[in-house]
Amino acid sequence: MKLSRHRGAWLAAVVSAALAATGGTPALAAPGSPADPGPNAAPPTDLPTPPGTHSVTLITGDVVTTRHTANGGTVEVRRPDGAPSAVRMVEDGEELYVYPQAVLPYVAADTLDKRLFNVTRLIADEYDDAHSDQLPLIVSYTGSPAGLRATAPTGATRTRTLSSISGAALNEDR
Repeated sequence: MKLSRHRGAWLAAVVSAALAATGGTPALAAPGSPADPGPNAAPPTDLPTPPGTHSVTLITGDVVTTRHTANGGTVEVRRPDGAPSAVRMVEDGEELYVYPQAVLPYVAADTLDKRLFNVTRLIADEYDDAHSDQLPLIVSYTGSPAGLRATAPTGATRTRTLSSISGAALNEDR
């Protein structure tokens, strides 16, 4: 996949990551504090997403579908099994973040990068389901010799070893 300079720089910033020392499970992180994914009692009616219908599969497997018209918009989120997913939605200026409940502790601890849940940016940078079958990620590992894992996490394919950050470039399957 060919990346534009803006898109590639944004993605590199989003997925710069550290592996949490919790059982060797990869966790994505990046500098900066997470948005406060506080409760959102009702879906927003004026979504900061492009007009039309867009679906984005998050790294959790949850599928976010936005429908935006001149009269407002809706957001629907489904788990990988198709059941409705409990989420928190946060509007931050022109950006819409959709956080599945399971990721909230990791985002709050700055172990998982909040930008991976920025639906507005993922759509704008063509990481939505209509444009991409995979999400490229960069992870760095802690707690292992030389900082490298022998195998990629389930659902991901290692595309390059990044010794300078004790990590790897991965493609995560949708």
